[in-house]
Amino acid sequence: MIDFKQNWLRIVSFFLLLIGSILLIAIQVSLTNSATKLETSLLNLFQFFLSIGFTWLLSKVVFESSYKESQKKLAIAAFRRIKEIERNIERTQGYVNSAKKDGDKASECLEVVDFSLVNARDTIRSSISDWEDVIGEELAAADRIQDLVAEKNEISLNELPETKSETEAKEKIDHEITELKVKLPSAMRRNISRDDIERSQVEAVYELGKTMLEKGCLELNGFWEPRGEFMASLESLSVGDTVYIARGMAGNRLGAIMAYDENQNSIGVITNRTRGPYDTFAQAMDTVFERRLIPKALGGEPLHGEIVEIEPVDTKSERQYFKVKVNRRLRNKVINDHPQLKEYNKKRQSDG
Repeated sequence: MIDFKQNWLRIVSFFLLLIGSILLIAIQVSLTNSATKLETSLLNLFQFFLSIGFTWLLSKVVFESSYKESQKKLAIAAFRRIKEIERNIERTQGYVNSAKKDGDKASECLEVVDFSLVNARDTIRSSISDWEDVIGEELAAADRIQDLVAEKNEISLNELPETKSETEAKEKIDHEITELKVKLPSAMRRNISRDDIERSQVEAVYELGKTMLEKGCLELNGFWEPRGEFMASLESLSVGDTVYIARGMAGNRLGAIMAYDENQNSIGVITNRTRGPYDTFAQAMDTVFERRLIPKALGGEPLHGEIVEIEPVDTKSERQYFKVKVNRRLRNKVINDHPQLKEYNKKRQSDG
């Protein structure tokens, strides 16, 4: 349906062009016998331009009106989904407030919250499906990017330096992700990047924190290899010796988590024990231990660890693996700052 209030100027112009076309036709008919060839050509030319303007305005008004109608239907559907989510949140908030007053309802409240979150998730997915006819290609590209990121994280344990096959596989995935992101609007690109980083950081902190809550310590795996450009080997170390954990350079990567001996010589790189990227693992280490892991030689306060295992050199990979245990419990501040850890700790305490 045409909106006359918003398109009044175009509609007036449309009628003026229509009247002008009719007048030109009338003049042309009245001057059929007396008009010269030049006058006839000019009249035809004016009529041609008026017809173009008439057709353009008509198509513009009709197209915009039909486009707004289709967008309005999608907007109404999206609004309906949003209201459903709002009602779910209000009901959940009511149950939570009730549980705050009565501690015995905590378990029942959690079940209701879980059910409400499932409903909200389904509503969001249904809302996304409403837009598939409009931005179907963009949604498919965004889903593919998420799959590729997950595939990249599962290629290996992200040990550094990476093997040639791992590096090539990850480069291929990065290339495909870059090509897909080019097809997306800038807002979707920013959201995907931000969501991936935030999700990886939260998951990495939860994985490390959960282990520390369960064991009262954190065990880290590492390795030494000739091409790693480390300052010392593991020959002078044995099980029970103290090592220091801090950031450093592994190969061409700055900021890797490294192991150092008492003379501050790098002896190996600590491998990623989370499912996310290595950089996220390094940031999570800073978070759970509440410090920036700067080497002692640079004025920092590295972690103290104890070597609990040293394997023989693997003749095939030329790597020598070791295991370090950091005897430190997770502090309450870290637990309280991260809802997943806080919830897990409560459940663990109630079960114990």
